[in-house]
Amino acid sequence: MQKLRPIYRYILISGSYLFLTAVFFTAGFFIGRSSPVQPAVIEAAAISSPPASTAAAQDTKYRVVLEDAELRLYVDEKGISRMMSAQQISPESYPVRDIAILREGIVFDNSEAALTLMENFLS
Repeated sequence: MQKLRPIYRYILISGSYLFLTAVFFTAGFFIGRSSPVQPAVIEAAAISSPPASTAAAQDTKYRVVLEDAELRLYVDEKGISRMMSAQQISPESYPVRDIAILREGIVFDNSEAALTLMENFLS
């Protein structure tokens, strides 16, 4: 009987580690599911861009548009439109109002503001 006692002690220690791991995992799972993160609503009018420094830069516009479940960044320069970037997004995970604004397209005077908007939706 003397040799079996350490085995019971190891079983008890291992069992308690497994039990506590299961308890903490389950608690974290239910805490995480109880408060879902809501995406921030971004107003197109609330985004301000600094004035362009040169006349050539004023001719360049940046558009962020939602097309075919892709968030696309276009550069409109001297009447020519060129796509710079396209990233897949899931429109169902954003508010309907934001998706409607994105489908119409949002125009910016500088690339930093356009990239910031895209980053907000992609992160």
